[in-house]
Amino acid sequence: MYHIKNDVRAIKSAELLYEGLIECMKEHSFDEISILDVAEKSTVSRTTFYRNFDYLIDILYWKCNELFQQMFIGYVKENPDLNKTDDFFRYILQFWMQYPDIVEVFITQGRIDIIYNIFMNNADMVKALIHDRLNLPPIENRYYIATHVGIFIGIFQTWIDGGKKESVDDIISFMHSTEMTK
Repeated sequence: MYHIKNDVRAIKSAELLYEGLIECMKEHSFDEISILDVAEKSTVSRTTFYRNFDYLIDILYWKCNELFQQMFIGYVKENPDLNKTDDFFRYILQFWMQYPDIVEVFITQGRIDIIYNIFMNNADMVKALIHDRLNLPPIENRYYIATHVGIFIGIFQTWIDGGKKESVDDIISFMHSTEMTK
């Protein structure tokens, strides 16, 4: 679990720990990395680590959750009418393509469970966005979201494996041609 105070120093320390962990993950598998490794790489003490996080995995959950919240709030601000599912999916792709390192690390380290869990843990926001438009029963909302998270993960896996060459427009065009955005 993470427990970061809402002050500039605590947030800065958490960011440094995140950056240190990402650097470590470029050199080693997640399971080979210790808290000491991350503390040394990030120039943040172990005491500060434990003040903000319980386990290394908590850093990834924290950062992914922060980015998800930022993405969702940004989408709602930019799209007050919330009228198209493919616009939301486009926005998600555009947003996360700004952070290819974190997505790539999750995928290459076999930690797509973090992406999935963050999306599903924040599903209430997405359900509120899509419920009136799709008029699905609650159980179908969960499956709808889970299916789209799976598509998102698969698209990113393919995009990364292919050298990150395709644009969001290319991906959306492919999805339209195969009717995946419906």
